[in-house]
Amino acid sequence: MGRKPAALLLALGTSVILSAQPPEQPGCGGRSNNPRSACPSDVDRMTAALPDKAPARPQKPRKVLVLGRAAGYVHSSIPLAAKTIEAMGARTGAWTATTTYDAADINTANLAQYDAIFLASTTGCFLDDPKDAAATAARKAALLEFVRGGKGIAGIHAASDSYHGTACAQPMASAGEPLWPFPLVADYRPQLDSEVADINHIAGIGRGAGSIVAALFLREFAGSRRWAHLDIAGVGRSDVDSGLHTKGGTGFGARLLLHWLEEMR
Repeated sequence: MGRKPAALLLALGTSVILSAQPPEQPGCGGRSNNPRSACPSDVDRMTAALPDKAPARPQKPRKVLVLGRAAGYVHSSIPLAAKTIEAMGARTGAWTATTTYDAADINTANLAQYDAIFLASTTGCFLDDPKDAAATAARKAALLEFVRGGKGIAGIHAASDSYHGTACAQPMASAGEPLWPFPLVADYRPQLDSEVADINHIAGIGRGAGSIVAALFLREFAGSRRWAHLDIAGVGRSDVDSGLHTKGGTGFGARLLLHWLEEMR
């Protein structure tokens, strides 16, 4: 990045949307005060949809390790995904599952007992320990060794949205205001077409994908500059006291930008 504060409006990062994570809410689900507890109503619906038997009989008992650690955006569906794998294995008899939210469990000795790893929306740099580079390297090596050795790996939803370039070093990690990149979907660009102007400044009502369309609008004016769209409307207020935020206005983004400027020095 350049070092001119005047370029702050557009030169914040890469050409992706950085969608802020909403403040923690009480209840159940991955963004609640009980982030490892799936909501009972969701579990009931999931259980009702499970198959009664596996399409194939395993040659031997199988074991699956479910990893639910998210270092980036924490999706509310994480505990439900973990519960689904556990319940599916129990009902069909195809496998037994163990769920962990600790990246330290990704090590060679522990993985030896498993036949597959299931990544439940493991966003961001989910294997990293910011204070221990050696531990981070060992976890990555153990995962690669596991897969290259012929064992299974599967993921759901945001599991593939991890390790984006230098994302692990972004100031959001120390600022306590996590962000998550969205794609710039070209198919949404026609929503900005106008019959009377060069471009619409807002998408049509009811078309959705507002964060992405807003970023597509900004891209029209960014030129060759590196830029980002910080979509912070959803986190402008919090209904509860949570972490660094108090009930009411959060001022989300101010701390993040301050950390970013400090790291530029």
